[in-house]
Amino acid sequence: MAAGSGATAAGLVRALGPERVLAVDTGAVDDPEAVLRHLLGDEGVELRLDRVQVGSGYEHPQPSVLDAVRQFLRSEGIVLEVTYAGRAAAALLDHYRSGDFAPDDRVVFVHTGGVPGLFGHPGLGR
Repeated sequence: MAAGSGATAAGLVRALGPERVLAVDTGAVDDPEAVLRHLLGDEGVELRLDRVQVGSGYEHPQPSVLDAVRQFLRSEGIVLEVTYAGRAAAALLDHYRSGDFAPDDRVVFVHTGGVPGLFGHPGLGR
């Protein structure tokens, strides 16, 4: 799942445990790990925070993010925006391709919305 403000990620970590949540740093905050620890109120928790390339700035995604957005739409019919969910999707695909998930693993992708964010990226129409 994408970690923007960290609130959703912290809630899932609290409910499911840190070993079951992989939060993807989207570049929304300077120190996402500190923010998550603050929200959890637990400095000692082991977080799984994936730091992906956020591009040449928060508002400019890497090509892998644009590719992930296209792939999710074409193969699954799932519309993602590029700032949050698209970055989480790129990380998910990278972990899959790297063999980080076993064939029988159950992986849940948390899509937190943000479809209007697509309209600021006209290059996705190709």
